[in-house]
Amino acid sequence: MTINIRCLFTSVMTIRTLESWFLTAFILQVSSQTRLLTERTWTVWTWKLFASTIRTIVIGLYVLGMFQNKNENKNKNE
Repeated sequence: MTINIRCLFTSVMTIRTLESWFLTAFILQVSSQTRLLTERTWTVWTWKLFASTIRTIVIGLYVLGMFQNKNENKNKNE
């Protein structure tokens, strides 16, 4: 059961990270072709994406650590 949850969680994390990168690439493409995005807007979007990516990584590490601790405790009890 834990392995399935871990695989599912890893898939979700990968999708979320790719989503952030694709959104960043899209913003770069739009900003390089047009001047719709001012420098201030670009900075705000960059920080939002950076914060979202870091938050996703931290949550992922925390949850994987929880699973690892559960498995270690289960192995000690056996």
